[in-house]
Amino acid sequence: MKFNFYPIVLMLISTLFVACKKDIEFDNAFSKSEKAWNRFKSAAGNSYQYMVNTVSWSGHSTETTIVVTDGKVTGRSFLALARQDANGQLEIRSMWREDTSDLNSHSEGAESLTLDEIYALAKNDLLKKREDANTYFETQNSGMISLCGYVSKACTDDCFTGIRIKYIER
Repeated sequence: MKFNFYPIVLMLISTLFVACKKDIEFDNAFSKSEKAWNRFKSAAGNSYQYMVNTVSWSGHSTETTIVVTDGKVTGRSFLALARQDANGQLEIRSMWREDTSDLNSHSEGAESLTLDEIYALAKNDLLKKREDANTYFETQNSGMISLCGYVSKACTDDCFTGIRIKYIER
């Protein structure tokens, strides 16, 4: 009886391709965005600022601006707005500014992260494939991250887990 090992080899090779399947959503778009980020970082000397914003269906919104100098967070400012019921106008609810002497002294606002840390968070967590959630990734900031995260399929209001970046600038 002659043993034919070709089917076994073929099965092992196909198993390797399935096992090597990426478990990150938007892999190609993320890779392009990360390259755009690295070009920007180099051109800016790893010094930049970016704004994280949140918006709720209820009319509440926030803006946190993070300042990074030579690859380290050196400042953070925050603005919270809410819509007044009576006239629909936006009203400032909270506003503050931090520098290196009091960085992270407020509990409100986005975390003090560099964009390197945000890209790592995106790759290692926010863009992982999830059966129970829809994943989103956008690059409206000259090819760099503008939206990255997911929403549980079981959720109806304000369930986004991730980050929205309004702008990135030198």
